[in-house]
Amino acid sequence: SHLYQVQSNFRPVDTSHLSDAFRNQPKGFGRTLAQKPASVIIRPRDGIYGIDAEPEGDSTHQILIDLGKTLERMLTMPPEEFKEMVVVPEGGECFEVPPHLLASTYNFSKFGEFCLRSQLDCVQGGNKIFDLKTRATHAIRNSFSHDDPGVDPKDRYKRHVETYRIDKQRGQFNSFERELYDMMRSAFLKYSVQLRIGRMHGAFVTYHNTAEIFGFQYIPLSTIDKLIYGNTHMALTHFDTAAKLISFILNTVLQSGPSGKPIRMSIVPIKESRMLVIERREVLSEEVEEPEEGSKDDPKYTLTYGEPQSWLLWVRTKLNGEYTDEPWMFTDKDKFECEYVMVPTEDYKGKNVDISKVMTWPRET
Repeated sequence: SHLYQVQSNFRPVDTSHLSDAFRNQPKGFGRTLAQKPASVIIRPRDGIYGIDAEPEGDSTHQILIDLGKTLERMLTMPPEEFKEMVVVPEGGECFEVPPHLLASTYNFSKFGEFCLRSQLDCVQGGNKIFDLKTRATHAIRNSFSHDDPGVDPKDRYKRHVETYRIDKQRGQFNSFERELYDMMRSAFLKYSVQLRIGRMHGAFVTYHNTAEIFGFQYIPLSTIDKLIYGNTHMALTHFDTAAKLISFILNTVLQSGPSGKPIRMSIVPIKESRMLVIERREVLSEEVEEPEEGSKDDPKYTLTYGEPQSWLLWVRTKLNGEYTDEPWMFTDKDKFECEYVMVPTEDYKGKNVDISKVMTWPRET
């Protein structure tokens, strides 16, 4: 996500198809997507590297995460079988989930030095694969910025369940249009990457609160491409650009210190300078605290990190040989170029930096 943002110079999403209620609303990505550092743990093993998301502490959204997993089961299981699994009498023993329901299915895609995977949820007609997404209402997703953090999670959403419902197609609030607008600014960029890696056709979205489901919507990947990137050619180009750029970043980061130990890498975009700040820290130790017997909690991870190393990476782009700060619309008839340079922060003295690395598209077939 962060790589796409600097490549496109923070291209706004396309809200032209929305009603007048959103004419003056922000068109950029949400603050979390645009400013939150993306951190991963890179672990070496037998000459290759595995990349995992950095373990987070207690998630304030854990109840929504658990609910989303439950809804996915409900949507893909016979009702009678689902009820037997989740309806437990007071004081009764929890149902043991069968192993075959815990198994996951993936598609794998190889891009340059990367092998990526995407989990598959559903298939229609034997070969039309699509994803399941559960989307809590606008009010519930934004409740944490207003509620007391000491409130019991079971009660946190109560007032939003009682007062905020989706009951119309269009409008700034209480509408399916509002949920689509929010997804464009916060979720579609991630969805597009997952769908493309998994070679999926689209996403089946379920809109809900913690008490009821309001409706469903099937969104093809081609629609997401148009709303986020401009068209499918631009989506493919930016995807390839990002894959090559992250490969360059990883090679630089991995070669900058001793090999054989896990490292933490984080990336954050800086809009004003159209650059990325990249940080590397060696993982000195990892501790795993297993949950108590019978607990449904996930294991807790505690990682200790070494001193940081950091880099600055600038990006600029050309369309048909001319530099542009707004590479926001092009087709397969245009030539898109992305130039970049990555400099250790300690070496940067505020001088002009020569762009020394050039990637040119369209790529060879």
